[in-house]
Amino acid sequence: TASVPSSLPFIIPNNFDWDEEKLCLVENKEQRNRLKVVPQTINVISKITEPVGVISIVGPARTGKSYILSRLLNSKNAFELGHTMDACTMGIWIGTKAIRTKGHVVLLIDTEGIDHWSANESEDNRIFILTVLISSILAYNSKGVPALKDIERMEFITKIATSIQIKKMPIKSSEDSDNEDEEENFQNDVRRFMPDFIWVLRDAVLMPVLNNKPVTFKEYLLKKILATKNSFSKEGTTKRAIVQFFRSLDGCTVAPPSDKPYVCQNIDKVDDSELSPEFLKNMDGCIQLFKSKMGPKIGFEKGTFFTGTLLVHIAQVYAEQLSQPDSPANVETAWEATIKNIKNLKINELVNFYTEKLTEYSQCFPVNEKDLMDYGNELLTSCIEKFQVDLKHYQIVDSADLKILRDTLSNFEDKSLKTKNADGVEVVLSGKTVNGGVLFKFVKENLEKSTMKCEEIAEKLYNDLLQKIMAEGYDFEQLQEDFVNFKDQYYAQAVGPASYDVYKKKLSRFESDSIQFEKIKGYKKKVANEMRKNEESAASLEKLKSEINLMSAEHNHQMANQREEMERAI
Repeated sequence: TASVPSSLPFIIPNNFDWDEEKLCLVENKEQRNRLKVVPQTINVISKITEPVGVISIVGPARTGKSYILSRLLNSKNAFELGHTMDACTMGIWIGTKAIRTKGHVVLLIDTEGIDHWSANESEDNRIFILTVLISSILAYNSKGVPALKDIERMEFITKIATSIQIKKMPIKSSEDSDNEDEEENFQNDVRRFMPDFIWVLRDAVLMPVLNNKPVTFKEYLLKKILATKNSFSKEGTTKRAIVQFFRSLDGCTVAPPSDKPYVCQNIDKVDDSELSPEFLKNMDGCIQLFKSKMGPKIGFEKGTFFTGTLLVHIAQVYAEQLSQPDSPANVETAWEATIKNIKNLKINELVNFYTEKLTEYSQCFPVNEKDLMDYGNELLTSCIEKFQVDLKHYQIVDSADLKILRDTLSNFEDKSLKTKNADGVEVVLSGKTVNGGVLFKFVKENLEKSTMKCEEIAEKLYNDLLQKIMAEGYDFEQLQEDFVNFKDQYYAQAVGPASYDVYKKKLSRFESDSIQFEKIKGYKKKVANEMRKNEESAASLEKLKSEINLMSAEHNHQMANQREEMERAI
C-alpha cells in the first residue's frame, strides 16, 4: 500500500501536473500563464463538510515552518515538504492531516520560496495574494533579528489594495482615493476578510526593548518593526499595508532549540529531552497563540463560514480571477460564483441519490401507485433536509432553491380527476399529480409495467373463459356467473395503476363477446327448432304413407273379395 504523503499540492502554476504515483510535480508543455487547483487535492478537501479554518505559514525556506505546522498537530514531523523542488514552481501545498476542534476543522498550508518572490514577479505574487484570501491565520516565519529584508519579503502585501476588491462595484485603492471616508471603508471591508497576522521570530536571543524597558514581542512588532513614521518609502508602504489590511496583528519569539549543531539540524528527529527547555516553553506559547486565534474562515455574508467544499471552489474562482492580466480578485463575485456552483453540485448530488434510490425501488415494479408516491415523497423530504443541512454554514438556502430542488426531483400539480373505482362507481379524486421531474419517469415506468402485467393476467383468465364457452351445452347464464369469478381472480392478481383500465378494456371486450355469444346461442336454438320441425314433418309423412299404404291394401282386398263373389254368382 502506497504511503499517504504528509502534504499535497493545492494550487500550482498551469505548466505543472501532480504525479500521484511518483508523488511529485511534473512539468508539462503548457506555457505558464495562470494558476490551477490540483484535481486530486480537490477530492480530499471537498469531503470536509464542517466549517474550515486555514493556517498558512510563509517565509524563507528552511526556517522551520514545517516544524511549527507539525507541532500544531502534536507531532514533530507530521508536515514535511521536500526542499529539492524549485521554489518558484511549487505554489501552495496543504497538509493531509488537519486539526479537528469542536465545531470546525483547521487545515495547514505551506508556501515555499518566498526568497524568490518579489512584487515584480506577478505570477508568483498572485500565489501569495491567493494564500491571503483563503487563510484565516497567516504567519510569517523568520530567524534572528527582524530586518529590512523581512519587510521586503512581504512586499506582496502592498498589492492587496490593487489586487483585491471586496464588492462588485470597484472601490478606489488607498493610493488613488481622495476621499478619506472611502479609504477607511475600503480598509474596513478588506480587514473583515483578511486573516489574522502572526509574526513568528525563531532563534530569538535578544529581549525586545523599547525606551530601555522590556516589552512583549507584539508591542515591539507594532511600535518598532511596523512603525512607519509617515514614511512613503517602499518599506513604509509595506508596513502600512500590514497594519491596515490584516484583521489583527500579533507575534511570538522562540529561542534556539539547542547550542548543538546536530540537534538544530535534526530538530524533527531528536527527543524533546535534547531540546532547550526555553525553546520548548516558547514553542508551546507559540502554539497556544495560534490555537487562541483558531476559527473557521468567515464568508462574504455575515454569519457564514468556509467549508472544505467551499474552500476548493472559491480557490478555483480566485485562481481564475487572478490569472487574468491586471485583474483583481473580487471577493463578492467569487463568493456568489462559488455559492452558485455549490448549490448546483449539491442539487446534482441529490438528483443522483434520488434517482439511485428510485432505480433500486423500481426492481419491484409494478407497485401500487400510492406506495410509489409515498416513497418518492419520503425521499424528497430526505433530500430537502440534506440540502438545508449541508448548506447551513453558508446561510444561502431560500424558498427559490427549495422549489428548484422539488421541481427537479418531483414536480407536482394540483388536479381533480373523474374516474371509477374497482366496482365501476364514478368518483372524483382531488390531490396532486406528478407531471415532471425524476419521479415522473418512474411513474411512467411503473404504469407501463403495470399495464403489461395486468394485460398478461387478464388475457390468460379470458382465454380460460373462452375455452369454457366453446364447450357443448354452455349457456349465457353460465357465462355471466363465470365472469364474476373472472373479475375476482383478476383483481386478486392485478397490481399497479393500470389494473382498473385493463379490467375496463377487458370488460368492454366481454360485453361485445357476450352479445355475439348470445346471438350464436340463439341461432343454434333456432336451427334446433327448425330441425325438430323438419323431423316432425318427416314423421307425419311417413305416417301418412303408412296410412295410404294401409288404405290401398284394404281397397285392394275389398276389390278382390268383390271379384270372388261375382265369379261365384256366375
